[in-house]
Amino acid sequence: MSTATIPGTLPEEALAAAFARLVRELHLSAGGRAEDAEAVAFAASLVSRAASDGQSSLDIAGIEAQVFPSSVPPPETWLRQLARSPVVAHSGDPDDFRPLVLVGGTRLYLYRYFDYERRLAARLAEMNRPATLPCPTPVAAALLSKLFPREGGVRPDWQKIAAATALLRRLCIVSGGPGTGKTTTVVKVLALLLGLHPALRVALAAPTGKAAARLQGSLRDQLAGLPVAAEVKARLPAEAYTVHRLLGHRPGRVSFRHDREHPLPYDLVVVDEASMLDLALATKLVEALPDDGRLILLGDKDQLSAVETGTVFANRCATRSMGAEMRESIEALTDEALPETDGGAAQGLADAVVWLEQGHRYAQGGAIGALVERVREGDAEAVLAWLSGRSGREVGPEVLWQDTVPGAESLAAILIEGYAEYLDAVQSGAPPEVVLAAFERRRVLCAVREGEQGTARLNALLTERFRAALGGPPSGVSWYPGRPVLITANDYTVRVFNGDVGVTLPAPGGRFLVHFPHLGGGTRPLAPSRLPEHETAFAMTVHKAQGSEFERVEVVLPTRDSRVLTRELLYTALTRARASVRLWARAVVLRDTIARRSPKAPLGLWEESGR
Repeated sequence: MSTATIPGTLPEEALAAAFARLVRELHLSAGGRAEDAEAVAFAASLVSRAASDGQSSLDIAGIEAQVFPSSVPPPETWLRQLARSPVVAHSGDPDDFRPLVLVGGTRLYLYRYFDYERRLAARLAEMNRPATLPCPTPVAAALLSKLFPREGGVRPDWQKIAAATALLRRLCIVSGGPGTGKTTTVVKVLALLLGLHPALRVALAAPTGKAAARLQGSLRDQLAGLPVAAEVKARLPAEAYTVHRLLGHRPGRVSFRHDREHPLPYDLVVVDEASMLDLALATKLVEALPDDGRLILLGDKDQLSAVETGTVFANRCATRSMGAEMRESIEALTDEALPETDGGAAQGLADAVVWLEQGHRYAQGGAIGALVERVREGDAEAVLAWLSGRSGREVGPEVLWQDTVPGAESLAAILIEGYAEYLDAVQSGAPPEVVLAAFERRRVLCAVREGEQGTARLNALLTERFRAALGGPPSGVSWYPGRPVLITANDYTVRVFNGDVGVTLPAPGGRFLVHFPHLGGGTRPLAPSRLPEHETAFAMTVHKAQGSEFERVEVVLPTRDSRVLTRELLYTALTRARASVRLWARAVVLRDTIARRSPKAPLGLWEESGR
């Protein structure tokens, strides 16, 4: 029987159970002690589940308060059993291929993620060094001041500091919430670097096609306002790639065209939405950079991390404590007074990390911004107190909290009303770009796929109601006018990617075409038969919405608590909204969601290395 089909189990639970059985058999066949077998197998199950939850490793010593089977001894004994098992490596030798690796005496890895983390830590340590200024400091400072003129407002200017950091370091990590100006900053950073390094070869990338398109569009929109010479603007990259495409994806193969032996032909790579990078992809990206290459990562440390294993961006942005030497260099270059530090040397990547703090998307004193900030701070009681007088009614036009969540049928009847403008556009025969724009103004975001409040159930019900409003196309027909489509797999042949959204419209001859946004304007139509894996998109998961923004958002949490409900998930959902958000969540579920953090096991190999 396939482990994914064991009755009564989730796929990750079945996978963990199967892995535990395999490790137990390997332990015994390799001469391991029989009395250790169950404890070793249970550790294998736990670390497999941790990987499914996005953690690259598991601290055995830190989980003693949990309830385990009687066969599992106290942590001290358990760790000794793991250390002497023939299936557990603990030498740190990358050529010691065993299923499990014990690092620092307490932290357990699957070999795969141990290897990725070791390689990532080593490569980031190589990159974490100063870059040589191509001109005297006053020349660089003058261009910085031209790009970031001193105006009224909060000081210091963290956008200017981020630009200076990118100039002074080969590695720069910029974290900021919605509206803090990450994209504006990076456009000016590129103008700065290209103004001082005219021959610099630059590539723009993002984890998904949609995020890449947004990055490319933002650069195009801001180009005209840049206070730099026309020749500098002409050297700015005109296209953004998905990270997979940048690295040279090869269908059917795990490896990419570009790696350490075949580096990318760029001096600088900029990655937007870097919080979506998983451990494996981040490792392959940094290893594909040339030895003297630069890397700028942009993201939001408070947002959901990658669906796959590894919270790379959040871990690297966890603290900012710039060293004294870097602080002096930044102040000399920017004429900005930075907050006081302890005067010591920077630890880890601290000299490379900048947090953008001032948000501009939400109006000062606006309800969405206030709610987002309270959720980010993690005080569940403060959030509930703030919302308590607002339950069931709007705060201005921005926020509505519904603390009673109806069943799926009733909920769908309410949610479909939000697509009235889209339905009108479809029925009126509006141009494809108008129909697509109408759909992209609103979205239903769910925390889960299954259950009464999951995307599968709500999409089915919303589809029924939308088809009925159209006049009832036959229920057995998959394609109908207005069907919104979410791509769930990359297809480099037809150039649609995971996360892309299109709308279905009639075409001559009784056919249908799915229209996707075109970067040059208008839409790009594709026949349904040419699409890779896809699903209907009236409702989508919060994970799938990363890298997207909508005017109005409906956030639907399940009525029962779940370990997938985290502060980061709620923060990500709320920050998809530009103008208004309606939150469907019971108070008890909302409280537990805000209190629960996404698992973010530290990058243990980085800590152990002392880098």
